[in-house]
Amino acid sequence: MALVWRLPQGAELGQAIVLPILTTIVYAFVWADASDTPVSPSAVWERCLERSWAVIVIDFVYTFVASLGLGYALSADPIGVVTGIVGIVLSIVLVFADASATVDDDVNAWSVIPHAFVRSASMAWRAAIFPRALTIFAIELLVLAAQSALAIGLERVHVPQAVFWSEVLLNTLTLPPLSALIVLVYRDATVQKGADVAH
Repeated sequence: MALVWRLPQGAELGQAIVLPILTTIVYAFVWADASDTPVSPSAVWERCLERSWAVIVIDFVYTFVASLGLGYALSADPIGVVTGIVGIVLSIVLVFADASATVDDDVNAWSVIPHAFVRSASMAWRAAIFPRALTIFAIELLVLAAQSALAIGLERVHVPQAVFWSEVLLNTLTLPPLSALIVLVYRDATVQKGADVAH
């Protein structure tokens, strides 16, 4: 945390590196807890170390696409609005990508990221899952809006680094339950897809 505080653009560094690592940890442990077979803590930590880099990359791409989509969707240019809508829809269908990168087996370092994007899209496009993916995306937008509102409030009372502290506070409160929700929805989608294939 001290490193993030002292470096220029420290809040952005924290968002880009620290938060995806924490997300990976939540995904791995919640997935292990929900597993039908016991998983040792050492195996879970090994999974976190193996996959955290992929989650960092995926979350960067996801944040970039979502930000671009929202920015264009709010523009006055009709072509920009259409581009923004495409970006938002793409963000919704990629909402499970980092969960897939963390928990899916039978992937290697070269295939984990493309596999995660394809897997998330194939899950989210299903009629039973798309409303859940949309809900998760909406919750993420609400958290972002709350961060902005809190930062404005902190700036008004002259709190230094208001944006940084608003992100720290709300991410600390929302990241664990939201990450748990995402990986559990992804697990349910995986189980449903397996049942459909079996039939």
